Amino acid sequence: MQLFTIDDKPYELLTFNELNLGQFMQLLQLEPKMPQLLKDVYSGEVQLKDVTDQEYNTIFLPYFVEYVSFATECPTSVLYNVDKEKIEQLYNISVEAYKLDESIYYNPDIKQITYNGKEYALPVRFMRKSKVIDFIDVAQFERYKEKTEGNSLFALRQMLHFLLREDWNNRTPITPEYLEENTNYWDDMPMKDVLQVYFFLQKRNVTLEVLTQTVTTNQPQNKYEQV
Repeated sequence: MQLFTIDDKPYELLTFNELNLGQFMQLLQLEPKMPQLLKDVYSGEVQLKDVTDQEYNTIFLPYFVEYVSFATECPTSVLYNVDKEKIEQLYNISVEAYKLDESIYYNPDIKQITYNGKEYALPVRFMRKSKVIDFIDVAQFERYKEKTEGNSLFALRQMLHFLLREDWNNRTPITPEYLEENTNYWDDMPMKDVLQVYFFLQKRNVTLEVLTQTVTTNQPQNKYEQV
């Protein structure tokens, strides 16, 4: 937790250790709002020195204010009266605080997560004694990966449904209808636990891809394409 003084009042910047999944998903909604000009500066296509004062004040600052307001819960009405240099500094600190650090959250020995008083296990191996339900789950999961191409973090809610089960030998397939009905089920899970599952998946993507190829290869030809 980091503390800041803004307009003589203390505000705290919550790190991943204090955030839950629901709060993080709200934070992610700010990413599509990032101005294209700011993206161009980050990518090096535009030099910051070439950004005019008018562009900085009317394009960058409103985005900085919205981001910092979420990260610190400081009202935008207060932030708009803060020096722009401090707003930029607070924005940079906030962005840095939400960078994913695999070295902190990856746990190679993780086997289960406790949530809402229940024990949820992660799959030991995706390729071991695969059943029809495994093929269905992976096929659905790959569809969500395609929908979130460019940022798999937007599929965190779906990821938890696919990877955390109370009983891997007695479970129902995860269908789009099931996901819609249970969209916010995991929202109270601490991000430190969510990120352990996320990095668990990143380390096993190769195995998932092999299983997906197996599904595709063995899938019978059917003139009716599943929607």
